[in-house]
Amino acid sequence: MRTAKAVVALTVLAFSVSYLLPALTAWPRGLLAAMAMALMLVVRRSTILGEAGLALLLVFGFGAAPGLLGLVAGSLLLRARAWVAVPGALAVVAGASLATPGAGASSTLGTAISTALTSLVVYGLTRMADQVGRVSSARTALAVAAVSRERLRIADDLESSVGRGLEAIATGVRQRAEPALLLERAREVLTETRSVSVDYRSLSLDAELTAARAVLEAAGVEVRVTAGHAEPLGPPGALLALVLREAVTNLLQYGRAKQCTIETGQVWVRVTHDGLRTPETALSLAERVRTAGGRFAADLTPEGLLRVEAELPAGIPRDPGHGPAHLLAVSVLVAVLAGLCARPLLYFGGDVAVAALLGVSALLQVHHSRLVRPPAWGLTLALQAVVTYAPFLWYGRAWLALPGLLGASALLLLPAPLSWAALALVTGSVTVIGSLAGLAPGELVNWTLTTPITALVVYGLGRLAQLVAELERAREELARDAVLRERLRASRDLHDLLGHNLAGILLKLELAGRLPEQAGAHLTDVEVMLERARADLLAASGHRHELSLEQEAANARELLRAAGIEVELTFEEVPGPAQSLVAVVLREAVTNILRHSRARHATIVITAEPSLSVVNDGVPHAVPGRVGAGLGNLRTRVEEAGGTFSAGSEDGRFRLTAALDPARLLGDAHGVDPVAGVELGGDGAQVVADRPRR
Repeated sequence: MRTAKAVVALTVLAFSVSYLLPALTAWPRGLLAAMAMALMLVVRRSTILGEAGLALLLVFGFGAAPGLLGLVAGSLLLRARAWVAVPGALAVVAGASLATPGAGASSTLGTAISTALTSLVVYGLTRMADQVGRVSSARTALAVAAVSRERLRIADDLESSVGRGLEAIATGVRQRAEPALLLERAREVLTETRSVSVDYRSLSLDAELTAARAVLEAAGVEVRVTAGHAEPLGPPGALLALVLREAVTNLLQYGRAKQCTIETGQVWVRVTHDGLRTPETALSLAERVRTAGGRFAADLTPEGLLRVEAELPAGIPRDPGHGPAHLLAVSVLVAVLAGLCARPLLYFGGDVAVAALLGVSALLQVHHSRLVRPPAWGLTLALQAVVTYAPFLWYGRAWLALPGLLGASALLLLPAPLSWAALALVTGSVTVIGSLAGLAPGELVNWTLTTPITALVVYGLGRLAQLVAELERAREELARDAVLRERLRASRDLHDLLGHNLAGILLKLELAGRLPEQAGAHLTDVEVMLERARADLLAASGHRHELSLEQEAANARELLRAAGIEVELTFEEVPGPAQSLVAVVLREAVTNILRHSRARHATIVITAEPSLSVVNDGVPHAVPGRVGAGLGNLRTRVEEAGGTFSAGSEDGRFRLTAALDPARLLGDAHGVDPVAGVELGGDGAQVVADRPRR
């Protein structure tokens, strides 16, 4: 917004100095004229009448150029009602054209064009600056609206799939249906939950990076991650995430890797490790990447390490300027260029060759004002230079209005300070050409100053058009990023909260089938868990969901004991802001214990620091077979809240720890985004850590 206002102020100042030049030739009248101009620039923001009076004094009293009245016409268009503004601006333009009695028709028409052009620039630039402000201030509102729409869509998706499944289980429990039938339905709901969760996180390479790092560290692999991409990547991100997932999964399933390096760039991912086994899915991955126009490789490095790499085409940056604000900016720019080219055309009486050259110059200027630097811009800039200087051989001094456009293109395309040096060269060339053409000293000074002023005005128009387009694109990207984050939040909550209750429901239904004499009690527990699962479903669709750590600890102990696992629980009261986050970590830890059928003993320690430690003796001999999202989700939640998280094997036990900083736990820092996650194993019977699916 400050940049937009600065462009407007610079443009108005440039016009003012340009039109004031004829009044500065005499002393001390020139000083008085400068003081009157300064006063006019001050009062124009508060009173049109004051601005008009000072402008008339400068034109008719001090001899300033009549085009100065265009500032007054622009103020009328901006601040008066339409039925007054348009006739008033036309009257000002007409008055300016009559300010030089005895001038020829061509000169009079030229003055009218200059005045109208000034009013149009002032009006257009100010409106564009207002648009910049509106677009900028609307960014957050647009993101909030996008998230609200996404939450409604997520709620509808979840209710139509997972919600109906939970209701079917609840109905069966109330009717005391066969536990085996209920167990099968619960497995289907868990599978559906897993599928929805994976789908929601499938567009984020960040989420896959976090999951890969967490599961590799838990497997005792030394990991180094270098992330050089920027979210959201969209569909390319989903494909790169799949490549990363398969590469890490292969390492865990078959490799004996001790070290792994994961790197990402703009649209590429590279996984290098010492496991020395090519992914079994390499051929299918290569085909998918190549179908997307990318490159896939799985080979050995000179150091003997296995490297899996995929790169997708970045594509050509899209010029996003298609909104109303950018259309206004381009319209004003085109109108101004038309006005600048009209005067030379009038001078030559509408000569066809002149019209063609002026049209080419104007089109090149619009081309150079695009948001994205145009392809082959060096060639088009050189072409504009030829169109600017070659006609001097035939048209002489009448072509002196064109170098200003070339200076504007230099400012738009070249990096500073080279662009300003180019503008200085263009300005100097006008001085040399004017001297060779025999211009009078006053006229030579006027053209020398007019060239950089014209360049700055056109540059300001082009830059403001770019700024509007940049803001529109930033607003769209902010909304897309907000929607992506909302999908990731829903994915985490489905996995970390709802998955835990579904794991408990599966366990209780299995016990109800195995122990008929206790089936009633277990089904009663299922009813309670279904209520909690319903609350978790609401949380996943964006409703605030506070968890009671004390209740979660009691539930964890009960669930583990029901699975035949001896539990030692040490519980200290945790500060309120940290309770929900510690509860989520506890849920995931308990779910992971349920995964390991060998676990016979678990220790849970919750301290007031706050911190959590969960240790179990169910560590399997083999490392996990797939990359799961559970540990990655927990790492994300804890680290976003300013805490530390670790999970891994130690002395035949699996230890998961989380320590939080109470000073950082503010607002929604509990990390429950207003759900600990599991899925079914390949046989549909065993509860295992979540496994993303393609």
